[in-house]
Amino acid sequence: IADIETRTGDWKAAAEVMENIYFINARNYGENHPNMLPVLEQIYEWYMSQRPLYSPLAKFADFQKAQYLAGRMAELTERDKGLGHPDTARSYRTLGQIHFLTVRYVLSKGVSVEPGVVLATGHKAAYSPYVRQVSVMDHYRNGTAAFARVVQSVEENEEHTPIEYAEALAQKGDWYLAFEKYQSGREMYQLAYQVLVESEGSNRLADAYLGKPTPLRFLNNHEDFMLDEQDNPAAMSLDVSMTVTRGGDLRYIEILNAPENLSEEQLWEIQEQLKATRFRPGLDNGVVVKTTDFIWRHSFDPLEKRP
Repeated sequence: IADIETRTGDWKAAAEVMENIYFINARNYGENHPNMLPVLEQIYEWYMSQRPLYSPLAKFADFQKAQYLAGRMAELTERDKGLGHPDTARSYRTLGQIHFLTVRYVLSKGVSVEPGVVLATGHKAAYSPYVRQVSVMDHYRNGTAAFARVVQSVEENEEHTPIEYAEALAQKGDWYLAFEKYQSGREMYQLAYQVLVESEGSNRLADAYLGKPTPLRFLNNHEDFMLDEQDNPAAMSLDVSMTVTRGGDLRYIEILNAPENLSEEQLWEIQEQLKATRFRPGLDNGVVVKTTDFIWRHSFDPLEKRP
């Protein structure tokens, strides 16, 4: 029924159907019963398929729904499977990601980032009985707590690998860097490096894994952090020379092998994309450093439509 209402354009009616699904199951099982977890997952997936947070159709209320659902899923997953279960780490990572996407959304609407500035009043998070005032700092604090929980979850998992633990620490560093908490970010990167150096069989990976800059990865969900991402077959690879500061900002960006068929507009677009990208800085012997004349292979799809 919710799908039908969506196709007819009545989003409010569709959302009410999904709320009814929640309440029917909550009355039957109890809100904190483990059987509510697949219900929450189904509702969350439905919202993400119908109103993904990256969509231009997404509204602030959609982000609130996503936060509530992801928070409940993380809470129930930890309660049912334990803090050290990989699903618990994934759930908290998703929650942290949603808080970042929410901040990015409200900033795109011109909202100030001054502490305490209210983003919305009088809005209920979906299925929540409370009316809340929400500020940018709320999302920063909640996201920080979520990524801290990811680190704790991975550490608690007796089967975790050094790479997984180091990446969890580094992603927490990415979170800090995204909010210009440079010192906190550097501390996390250096801890991640130390984890690899002190791990038998992984110490040789410390420089290979964290020695070179890379775009911030805390929005990335892939599980095998050592696998290279698959290239887009339609994309061209461009070698870009740049300097990456200790704070992850890019300076002196130069495209080295630009093909002749790229227009001036496309070259400008690539430059702007990179300027807007913050990188995880490189480490030298466990210390975050500025990397000069760094060559980054950038994938650019000339046919991809830009927002």
